[in-house]
Amino acid sequence: MDNMCQQDYDIHPYKEEFISIVLRHVNEQLSAEEWQRFRAHAASSKHRIVGGEAKLDATRAEVVRDSLCSAGIGVPDILSAFPGQEIVIGEIAGHSVYCIPSEGYYFWGIDPVKGFIWDVNLCWPAYTPNW
Repeated sequence: MDNMCQQDYDIHPYKEEFISIVLRHVNEQLSAEEWQRFRAHAASSKHRIVGGEAKLDATRAEVVRDSLCSAGIGVPDILSAFPGQEIVIGEIAGHSVYCIPSEGYYFWGIDPVKGFIWDVNLCWPAYTPNW
């Protein structure tokens, strides 16, 4: 079950496509060391999105699906918080799918300025290291 913080039907039809792009990047581009770094942060950080323990033995696919959330923040807000750190890993409906590699954070929105985005956090259930 995905972690729907809020539901926005403008992005809902793109959920599986977003998951697919993120999983492809996580599986093909993320080293074992980076994966372990994110999961160690998930276990040790006191700054949690939700309570509970991090599942350290969770697969990459499980973490992507468990952390999937619809967030009410604009793409430019995230890009300005991590200036010049983003990479584009794909495209959905003419809009870039982004990753902030140092954070293990992925996001995409159909409205580039406002509205809801899909996001994934590899440090789930903790916040990313510099959030």
